[in-house]
Amino acid sequence: MTKLNGWKMAFGVAAFCAATTIGVTAQVFTTVLSFDETDGAGPQAPLVQGSDGSLYGTTVEGGVFNDLCGAGCGTIFRLAPEGRHQTLHAFCDQDDCLDGNYPLAGLIQGSDGNLYGVTGDGGGSPNCYLGCGTVFKISTAGEFLTIYSFGLSNVSDGDYPRGPLLQATDGNFYGTTQGGGAGGGGTIFRITAGGKLTTLYGFVRATALTARSPSRE
Repeated sequence: MTKLNGWKMAFGVAAFCAATTIGVTAQVFTTVLSFDETDGAGPQAPLVQGSDGSLYGTTVEGGVFNDLCGAGCGTIFRLAPEGRHQTLHAFCDQDDCLDGNYPLAGLIQGSDGNLYGVTGDGGGSPNCYLGCGTVFKISTAGEFLTIYSFGLSNVSDGDYPRGPLLQATDGNFYGTTQGGGAGGGGTIFRITAGGKLTTLYGFVRATALTARSPSRE
């Protein structure tokens, strides 16, 4: 390669880098909300945008502080795009936590316009330490209703739902529980908007290895 060709290549690379630098716009990070625990703490699930354009989400702590959840029992909130925040519901506003607590999974918006979700604990069941969890719906105006509580008679229907719900084309909601069920290893369930739950499948928890794989020598 001649010196002239080398200079041409160097100039071409420099020109490409300059064009790339000019073409990249500055990225601006803006904090639109900082939780202060009274309005929630520990948001872990993704936000969902409602049909009204607002963003909706949950926090797993903050809100109401009591003996059952010293760090707060979690909240449901609405966030306008410009950052205006409103707490729609604070969980466990009663000592028995019948409305649930620890809403880890987040929300989905149903075809009826209401928001649906689960709480991992609460619900008033005596079969779990802090309750076996709930399924709830809440309107975008904040009208809250627990539509199902797990484990009230036993835990054959499952306990500790942790994952988000999914609304299928049949209009029903589908979800999972981490534990409970006939086999003790969790369940897959279907629930209507009115709260009728059907356990579709129960996983079996393995308590011990029943067979040992042969070693390879």
